[in-house]
Amino acid sequence: MRLLLQVVFYDANGRQLQAFDYSTDEAARDFSCAAMNPSNDTAVVGAYNRLYVFSLSNSTGVWQHMAVKQVSSGCVCMH
Repeated sequence: MRLLLQVVFYDANGRQLQAFDYSTDEAARDFSCAAMNPSNDTAVVGAYNRLYVFSLSNSTGVWQHMAVKQVSSGCVCMH
């Protein structure tokens, strides 16, 4: 059985805004790092060999999954 694998966005009060579920994506692996741009409207979430890019629409306030970048060299997150 595959574990729940999600990217979740919260507001400043800790309330869930949106969740993106990747549990059925066989290529998705555990998420291990994330970064936001200075204006907090773009997020990049790293997994083993992928970067998931999300953007916040200024007009609707809704997060959108924009792209997945495959990284062939393996682990994308350094600790």
